[in-house]
Amino acid sequence: MECDKKPEKLNNRKFADLIKIGPLVSIDLIIIDQKDRVLLQYRPERPAKGYWFVPGGRILKYESVEEAITRIANDEIQTTFSDITIDPNKCQFLNIFKHCYEKDNNFSDDPDYPDMKNEDTHYVSIAKICKISKVGENRCGDDDHPKWKWWPMDEIINSESVHKYTRDFFPTDCHIPNDSGMYRALMSHYIHYDRLFWSRTRIILAVQGAVLVGGYNLRTSPMGPTIMFFGFLLILAIWGLIFRDIKNSRVNEVKMDKLGKKIFNHFGTSLPVRLRSDPPHELLSGRKLIHYVVTSLMIINLGLCWLYLSKIDPFSLGSDNSIEKLQTSMKEMVAKQTELEFKVVELSESLQKITYSNRVEEMPPKEKIHNKANSADAKNRAAD
Repeated sequence: MECDKKPEKLNNRKFADLIKIGPLVSIDLIIIDQKDRVLLQYRPERPAKGYWFVPGGRILKYESVEEAITRIANDEIQTTFSDITIDPNKCQFLNIFKHCYEKDNNFSDDPDYPDMKNEDTHYVSIAKICKISKVGENRCGDDDHPKWKWWPMDEIINSESVHKYTRDFFPTDCHIPNDSGMYRALMSHYIHYDRLFWSRTRIILAVQGAVLVGGYNLRTSPMGPTIMFFGFLLILAIWGLIFRDIKNSRVNEVKMDKLGKKIFNHFGTSLPVRLRSDPPHELLSGRKLIHYVVTSLMIINLGLCWLYLSKIDPFSLGSDNSIEKLQTSMKEMVAKQTELEFKVVELSESLQKITYSNRVEEMPPKEKIHNKANSADAKNRAAD
């Protein structure tokens, strides 16, 4: 049966007695902005006085967790950050933590409660992660200490001015192995985007081939420039998808680099090893090559569209007269080649006759007679 009673806030005496005899249940809100920074509040009062701590508060009697988150967000956060809205249904559960403050409670410095000076405070903290879609801004309480500040997570882990219980929300022993599921997932996304770039580029080339064939065959009709123009639009649309994939890939690469820095425990500006096979210069990257190819294709399409509209055939050899002149010149070249071949044959026969006569003069008399006889027989056979 649900309790429909309104939440009640204890008076100071009852609250002090509750601190003495039992634990307090609290909500701690880990608010993260778009830059992965965490909102911390400087605590000017006990417990945890003088430290940076996540915003939070205890759950009142008859109050649900969702109601407590809404109340804490309205009372502590929205009074300073009016543009930040916390939806309790979208907050993610992190864990339940045990926080014990030795000889430290809300009334330790209060002279009206001398019995509370050395009392401990025990909190059972329910940690909730709340992500906002904005970039947070710091708020200053006075000149020396800003009341609210957005902290990078690595600074929270290493800062002594942040309370230990807040640092516990961000474990420092995060040694992710190279074959971790997270890194492999990021790498698979990187490979996926890389394949998308080239697969869509191949689609663009196929579209360009079809557009060229269709546009050229219909170049004398209005369909020719129409095909070239719509081919330009289609390539432009696919190019837009490539731009989107490149943007997502760059976001993925930033996450890979952050994870790589954790893997190698390196927080500098560059990684100790190259996690990706990036080219030495951005102009040589595959992305730039894709842009060069697609830009050239679109220029070709627009140029052909203009030529077809101007009734100019860019693929023709020229006018009919030039074709006839080319054919005539080719016939003349063939005739000259034939004439040259005949001259070569005649020259070859002359050389054979000269060689033969020289050989006959060098023969002995008997061989000359025999050769003459053979020549006479050959002439007779030819005559027959």
